[in-house]
Amino acid sequence: MRIVQAFICGGVICVIGQVLLIYVNISPPRILLGALILGALLSPFGAMRALTDWGGGGLIAMAIGCGGAFYDISAAALQGEFAPAVLVILLFGFLLVMGAVAGCIASKMNEVRMDK
Repeated sequence: MRIVQAFICGGVICVIGQVLLIYVNISPPRILLGALILGALLSPFGAMRALTDWGGGGLIAMAIGCGGAFYDISAAALQGEFAPAVLVILLFGFLLVMGAVAGCIASKMNEVRMDK
């Protein structure tokens, strides 16, 4: 049953994103930023915790779940616990470097294809 709940939760969020993208013509970066802000705004009221308890991985993997995580990390840092914030910064840095490396590799591959 847990898998079905995660699928429903993630699916509903994706449908909302697609509706905003197709019918309202909001750009993908704005949708993602809006989801992050929404997740951060819902966290202090306990709504993100309730949604995460019900939807599990279907919510956590989405941008709205990242907004809730940013709130939790900020709250922990304000209480003097800096380990979660440092971990997230290191993870973000690692992903940033991996993205840059992947972009460079893709760029070089496209140059090689263009030369042929």
